[in-house]
Amino acid sequence: MASPFRVFVIFAIGIILPAGLLGYLGFKSFQYENIVLKNQSEQRYTAIADSIQKNANDFFLGLVDALHLLSESEAFQKWNSPLMINQVLRTSDIKGFPVKRLFVFDEQERMVVPYQSDGSATVGAATDGELDWGSFAGDIHRIERLEFVDKNNAEAIKGYEALKSKPLPDKLQTALLKNIASCYRKINDTRSAETAYIELIKRFDHYPDPVGYPDGILGRQLLAELYDATAQKEKALSVRLDLIEGILFSRWNVSSVQAEKIRKQVEDAIAGKMADAQAFGKEERERWSSLQSQKSRLESLRLSGKEFLKSEWPIAVKRLQSHGWLDKGGVLLSEINSKKKSVDIRGNELMVVSPVLDSSSHHRKGLMVAILDGPSVWKVLDSILMNQTQPAGLTFAWAQISVTSSWKPGLKRSLDVISPALTFTLFFPTADAQGDFLRHRMWTYGGMIGLSLLVIVIGLIVMLQAMKREKENADLKAEFVANVSHELRTPLTAISYIGERLNLGRFKSQEEVKEFYSMLGEETNHLRELIEDILDFSKMMGGKKVYRKEPTSLTEIIEEAHARFDVKARAQGFSVSLKLPSEPVTLMLDGKAIRQVVLNLLDNALKYSGDSREIVVGMNVSSKEVVLSVQDFGIGIPSQEKEKIFEKFYRVGQGMVRDTQGGVGLGLAMVKHIVEGHGGRVTFISADGKGSTFFLTFPREEQR
Repeated sequence: MASPFRVFVIFAIGIILPAGLLGYLGFKSFQYENIVLKNQSEQRYTAIADSIQKNANDFFLGLVDALHLLSESEAFQKWNSPLMINQVLRTSDIKGFPVKRLFVFDEQERMVVPYQSDGSATVGAATDGELDWGSFAGDIHRIERLEFVDKNNAEAIKGYEALKSKPLPDKLQTALLKNIASCYRKINDTRSAETAYIELIKRFDHYPDPVGYPDGILGRQLLAELYDATAQKEKALSVRLDLIEGILFSRWNVSSVQAEKIRKQVEDAIAGKMADAQAFGKEERERWSSLQSQKSRLESLRLSGKEFLKSEWPIAVKRLQSHGWLDKGGVLLSEINSKKKSVDIRGNELMVVSPVLDSSSHHRKGLMVAILDGPSVWKVLDSILMNQTQPAGLTFAWAQISVTSSWKPGLKRSLDVISPALTFTLFFPTADAQGDFLRHRMWTYGGMIGLSLLVIVIGLIVMLQAMKREKENADLKAEFVANVSHELRTPLTAISYIGERLNLGRFKSQEEVKEFYSMLGEETNHLRELIEDILDFSKMMGGKKVYRKEPTSLTEIIEEAHARFDVKARAQGFSVSLKLPSEPVTLMLDGKAIRQVVLNLLDNALKYSGDSREIVVGMNVSSKEVVLSVQDFGIGIPSQEKEKIFEKFYRVGQGMVRDTQGGVGLGLAMVKHIVEGHGGRVTFISADGKGSTFFLTFPREEQR
């Protein structure tokens, strides 16, 4: 049968040779692949250039689409709505790019947001102030007589409410609500007057009164006056802040002159109220500050819009018309006066234009223009190109930007979806540069192959070490079996011999019979102790050994072990001295197991005492621990065997042992297991020719 090492060598060769062959074939295949890639690389350059051109064009078209989605929102479908202007102020990016300015134009390319003309605009036509009550004229005159002549406001309110419940036109409903609120104020019913004003605001916010003044503005002014009259300062301030916000965001269709007049009146009123520092909280002051900030932003946008209309927009419209982009949108560079065929966008702004379509007819009703930050767009364009050029070992440059001499000019492409068109050039690596690149890849692949082989070799070394350890364990077990067989054979042979003598009557006297029986008992005890040691160690290794700990005097255990061992020691001329404390030392111990530990150490001391005949057992007691020591003055433990003496089945060489009876290589392994099972530890010191001392340390606090 082949030895394990021969099998291992065959196995190692069977792994390393195929791995090396596969590595070699892979390396050659990689070389061939590099040659093929090098030959085919230029054929791929055209496809890469076309792909880059498409992705960059799609990127610009994506900006137009993102702006178009914004134009489809409800806010941008309503010219001059407050929601629209508010969204213009809050718009901070288009597809992740910061928006510097955002403008909206009508179908005739006239700017409507944020810049507005100063022309007058009203929803309904103004009248001379008289209302036509029609068939209800008699009723209204009767009720007004109750209010103004008879001063019976309560009855007038009932009349107005009854008339209000009838199907009247909106202009008459608004008049009734104002009359009802006025009557409630006259009788000091501020709660009901407040309810009437709020209904007027909610139902007829944009409806003009007979002189063309929106009831939403008038109702808020009257409501603020009511709150002032009743000392409700916070409510009055809140209503005026709503009024300022509506004026800023063009909630009502009034001329800019009229809106400015209303805003100034309300701001003056608010400024006077805000002087009272204790009357209003933090929230009202923050809202006032926010409105002032938004007012400044709107003014800035309007001024910017005026300038944009004068300088950039007329030329931009011409470029859009020349490309046919008015109905589908496009991207323009801010250098719209440039006569260059291709330009660099670094440091320039981008003008993204998208049509605003009517939600019902889908016809263009205007244009939306976003001014983006050019450098931010440049970074994204660079990344688009680098993501495709770097894996292929290429580089690129925009028009008129030079590159290092290690690259040679290649293909050019233009991005026609932007005006003026952008041009980029792909540069091919020179032979040396490409060779360096391929060599780098080859070394990387070779390193991976070498690393794989190294891992295999390390695995085989680890396997070899494991086999060595397994062989050592097998040798130890074989030696253990041999030792056990020898140790069992000795007492069994003696027992068999004595039994045969007694059975055949081969004895001289009764004294000799008694001696035989005594020897028979000793050999039987020796055999029993040997078997018990083996069984105990088997339980320890299997984790089945249970230590029955109870308060036990360690001093008594040592004395009992000494008494049992002293007969054997004296028979061989040894003296065992005890150096124990005068007071008993009590710990939580399994007395039988600890006594076995002491006997094992004494027996080892006897075996390795050499010419010395002295053994000392001592004990050192402190507040934290108890240290038991067994010292001999014999041959000591060789340095090369110190790390192995606690291993199971290990025995020191036969030539060094005085009496091998009972030695199967389990003694010190059992000592260590028992002591550690009591929460202690075993240590030793030894020197060649000077003896050894073993220390058993038991912690006191864990034994209480």
